[in-house]
Amino acid sequence: MFKTAYAYGLRRNETRMLDLTDFGRNPDGRELGEYGTLLVRHGKATRGSPPKRRSVLTVWTWTPGTIEEWITEVRPGMWHSTSRAL
Repeated sequence: MFKTAYAYGLRRNETRMLDLTDFGRNPDGRELGEYGTLLVRHGKATRGSPPKRRSVLTVWTWTPGTIEEWITEVRPGMWHSTSRAL
C-alpha cells in the first residue's frame, strides 16, 4: 500500500478509502492493463464541501505489478477480503 500511495501521490485518507473498482484502463497506456488509471473518490475537500474526485494516470511501469501482487497474494489473507476495499 505504501508503493501505491507513492505511485499515485495519495494522501493517507485517499489510500485508506481505495476500492478494487477504482482502477481502470487507459487507452493510451495499453501496457498498463487494468491499472492505467485510478479514480480517487475521497480526495481532499475544502472546508464545508464534499470530498473532491479526481482521476490519476499511472506513470511507472512497476505500478501495475505491485497492485496485482497486493490483490492476488496479500489481500486474500486479510479478514475483509470479501469486501471491495483494497
